[in-house]
Amino acid sequence: TYYMPNSSQEAGTFMRKLLKEEELFPNKANANWISSNFENGNKNIEIIATAGNANQAKIAGDILAKSKAAPNFKSWALVLADENLMLPVLHSLPDNISQANVTMGYPLKNTPIASMVSSIFALHENAYRYKEENEPLKFYHSDIVQLFRHPYIQLLLVDNKRVSISQRLVRRISESNKVFYAIDEIKGLIKELNPPINSAIDTLFNDWKQSPMLAVQSIETIVIQLKEVLASDAILKEKEKTPVEIEFLFNLYKINHQLEDLIIVSSISLSIKALRMVYNQLIRLSAIPFYGEPLQGLQIMGMLETRNLDFDNVILLSVSEGFLPANSKLTSFLPYELKRIYGLPVYKDRDAIYAYHFYRLLQRAKNVFIVYNSETDDFGAGEKSRFITQIVNELPRLNPEIVIKESVAIMQPSSQEREAPITIPKNDGIIEILRKRAEKGFSPSALNTYRNCSLQFYYKYVIGLSEIEEVEEKVAAHTFGTILHNSVEELYKGFKGKQLNSEELKVLKEQIEPVVRQVFIEVHQSNQLKYGKNLLTLKVAIRYLTRFIELEMERLKEGVIELISLEEDLARELEIKLPQTGETIKVKLHGKADRIEKYNGACTIIDYKTGQVENRELYVKDWEDFHTNTKLNKAFQLLMYAYMYQAKHLTELSSGIISFRDLSGVKMVKTDRKVRPEFLSNEDMESFENSLMLLLSQVYDLSTPFSQTDDIAICSYCSFKDICSRQHY
Repeated sequence: TYYMPNSSQEAGTFMRKLLKEEELFPNKANANWISSNFENGNKNIEIIATAGNANQAKIAGDILAKSKAAPNFKSWALVLADENLMLPVLHSLPDNISQANVTMGYPLKNTPIASMVSSIFALHENAYRYKEENEPLKFYHSDIVQLFRHPYIQLLLVDNKRVSISQRLVRRISESNKVFYAIDEIKGLIKELNPPINSAIDTLFNDWKQSPMLAVQSIETIVIQLKEVLASDAILKEKEKTPVEIEFLFNLYKINHQLEDLIIVSSISLSIKALRMVYNQLIRLSAIPFYGEPLQGLQIMGMLETRNLDFDNVILLSVSEGFLPANSKLTSFLPYELKRIYGLPVYKDRDAIYAYHFYRLLQRAKNVFIVYNSETDDFGAGEKSRFITQIVNELPRLNPEIVIKESVAIMQPSSQEREAPITIPKNDGIIEILRKRAEKGFSPSALNTYRNCSLQFYYKYVIGLSEIEEVEEKVAAHTFGTILHNSVEELYKGFKGKQLNSEELKVLKEQIEPVVRQVFIEVHQSNQLKYGKNLLTLKVAIRYLTRFIELEMERLKEGVIELISLEEDLARELEIKLPQTGETIKVKLHGKADRIEKYNGACTIIDYKTGQVENRELYVKDWEDFHTNTKLNKAFQLLMYAYMYQAKHLTELSSGIISFRDLSGVKMVKTDRKVRPEFLSNEDMESFENSLMLLLSQVYDLSTPFSQTDDIAICSYCSFKDICSRQHY
């Protein structure tokens, strides 16, 4: 009676229409099947808001864990308005549930087999998209890597010992830095690692020639071989869920046969892109059925499957707009007005269906838990359902015995607190690794890494973690720097040991473009310089070097430049005492100076930088905290070069930076001396040596653990920020 007589209640729309049918209800007065459950009796309704979809599943698990209905959970229903929550819900079920019956099927589109098909089609679709006229078909590196990393393809890409070679293939692709691979190239790459002949992989990298039948047959070959691998005894012993995966394959196998029949019977011609759309549509319509006992245990079901069923206790998830009621968009070529006049279903009818199921589920339940996602997008999607607003405003006035409680659930963080700093204490094993590092040597960049973040130093130089190599389609910042450095070295190699002059530099300007092009191809291992960001990067490099030579010519007007060396290797040994034992060890220092010159007779070590350099970064005012001041990393590097060079040449010198971004001259590292601060005296070198020894003593101090930096800005460019979870701050 709550929603039947009231025409403003959409939940009763269809029942009111049925009552008007004389053949169905000749005597409307005797409609004794209309009850008044909302007006009479007790109800407890708890409305819970939480952030994120996964948290809804956790809340459902908490409600069930706290319930006294265990272990049978008779007359309990867990209803999912969003059926994509099924797997999170199943993983969140508490241990006190002995039986659960899943009445809905699991969508095939959410399975790994669907993502594999999508990756295969993306590989071929992009190959045709990027194909140039009269050129052979080539596959895009990113599509190949995505496919090789798929767990099912990894099962097919194995060597004779059944060890997957996928990661080795991905590494080869990253190292080669090629953007596109021809069919023969990718097959040759696979054969180099000597896997057994696999027809599925072979057909996967064939030219489908826009033939839908070839595509379908190729996928069928992969499905059949995957089934053989997954059903093998070795795999069955390793993986308990293999039967479910075979069920995934069987459903895809059925879709394949449907498409084969369609292609043969209709003789239609589909492009690869169109075939992919048909595959996606069939996969979206497919679901993998679950089998259970419908009369026992917790019932897990979709919203429309609750029809004509009553439960005492209901947990209803995803009660948000777009899920309850479901999205009102109906794909149709018929306009709304035409549908309305001819009595065809419109979106209001769909809303009425969901409204009826919602109230029908609530009317006899005693305890109801309604959970919704409180996070909304920019367009308001995801906000709580209008049904929640209706019951909050109407039901308590209709019946005071209906108690509605609203709350916001805040999920507690895991026991491992993200904010807890990571520290790695030093032990004898680590000190032994550092001893070997002392023999190999520390570079300025290694010591600057320790100055920035000692934990980053530990990851990189103690346990030897490295960045994941990826194909550079566009030139990265560090690669751009390498291109500039190598180009300058190539251009100036004929001037070593000579004085520069303006006439020769004018000739050198004409050589910039061919030299940069050649260096670009060698460093980036790519010849794609005709268009896109690589072409822009090439033009920027040429412009930088042109302005650099013009700067050299300006400097020649004011003095004489003698080029002593380029890319000179520097080294020096330093003795330090280990803090704990007092033992003396020798620590090797090494580095490579980009350029050493004499300008008007004064020796200068020059480092090239592609980024901006501020004068304050090169001014050393206080030597006491110099070994810990990360703002002076560039000054530390220049002083270390000077320290190593002076040990061999015993000369007064200066050290500076030429910034390609700001070609205004050589920016010298300066100290707080009043007279000639840009020249480094013996006192400056002694002060730097003391700072260096303090830093190295800290590196070898057992009582000083490796720890995270306090400067979060440093974490932005760190390769290991995911390990530290600093990207979440």
